[in-house]
Amino acid sequence: MRALYVVLSSLVFTVLVLLGVTGIVLAGGARPAGWPYYLALAALILLTLPAVALGAFVQWWPIEPWRGRGRRYLLRMVVVTVALQVVGAVLAVLVAGEQRMPMWQPALYLALVAVLTVANVALARWVRRRDDLRPPAPSAVWNRDVIRRKSRTVALWFLGALLVFGVGLFVLETVVPEAGDRDSSLMLVWLALSLAFLTGSFACMVVAWPLLRQVREVKGRYVSDLRTIARVVIKGKKEDLSEEEEGRAARYARIMTAYYPFQIAQFTFLYLGILCQQLPRALGDDGAGLRPFSVYLSVLLVVVFVVMVPLVLRQWRRAKRYAATHADVLAV
Repeated sequence: MRALYVVLSSLVFTVLVLLGVTGIVLAGGARPAGWPYYLALAALILLTLPAVALGAFVQWWPIEPWRGRGRRYLLRMVVVTVALQVVGAVLAVLVAGEQRMPMWQPALYLALVAVLTVANVALARWVRRRDDLRPPAPSAVWNRDVIRRKSRTVALWFLGALLVFGVGLFVLETVVPEAGDRDSSLMLVWLALSLAFLTGSFACMVVAWPLLRQVREVKGRYVSDLRTIARVVIKGKKEDLSEEEEGRAARYARIMTAYYPFQIAQFTFLYLGILCQQLPRALGDDGAGLRPFSVYLSVLLVVVFVVMVPLVLRQWRRAKRYAATHADVLAV
C-alpha cells in the first residue's frame, strides 16, 4: 500500500505540473527558453512539491503527527506548505496576467491544487493507518533488512518520478507543437532528469530523518559532548571517555553507519539534479549570457563532489570500524 501511495502521489502531482506547463505554452506561446516559462515552472513547483512533502511527512514521521507532541511539528509543516503555495499562487497569477490568460483558468488550477493537497494528506494518513505504519522508535536498530527496505523506497521514488516525467515529456511533445522542436525537446529531457534526481534526493532526506532524531538523543545535554564523540568516532581521535560516553559513542557509530549511505545518495541525487539544470546552458548557447555562469557552476559541482565523497566514505569506514570494535558495548 505504501508503494502504491508513492506511485499515485508522484503521478497525480506530476500530471498537475504538466497541465500547468501545457496551459502556459498553449495560452501564450511561451517557449522553454523564455522567462515566463521559468517563472511558471517555479510557480508550479511551489504549488505541488510542498504538498508532496506534507504527505510524506504525515506518512513517515516517527511519531503520529496528529497526536500529542507531534501536532506541533504538523502545524509547522502545514504553515510552511501553505506559505510556499501562496507564493506559487501569486507567481501563477502574475504569469497568467502577463500571458493574457482568462483569470478563471489560474483560479480553477489553484482550486484543483488545494483540493489535491488536502486529498493527498488524507490519503497519506489513511495509508499509514491502513498498513499500521509505525516507524521504529528512536532507539531502534537499523539492521540490514531495514536499510534495504528504506533503499527500495528511495529507488521507488526516483524511478517512479523518472517514469512519470518521461511519460509527461512524451505527452507534452505530442500535444504541444511548440515543444516539438529539437532544442525544446532536449530542454524538457534535462528538466525531467533534474526533477527525478531532486525527487530522489528528497526521498533520501525523508527516509533517513529518524536517524537524525537518534543522533539528537545521543547528543545528551550538551553539544560539546557530541563534538567529542564525533571526534572519536568519525575523525579517529584519541579521547578519554567515561563508560557512559563510550556507550553513547558506540550508539552514535552504529547510527552513522546506517546514515552515511543515505547521505551520500542524497548528495549524489542533489548534485545530479542541479547539474542537469546547468548542463544545457553550459553545453549550448541560451542567448541570455548565462553560459559562463553555468560552466563555472557545473565545474564547481563536479569538483566539490569528487572531493567530498571520498571524505564521507572515509568517515563511514571509521564509524563502521568503531561500531564493530565496540560491539560488546552495544550488546549491553
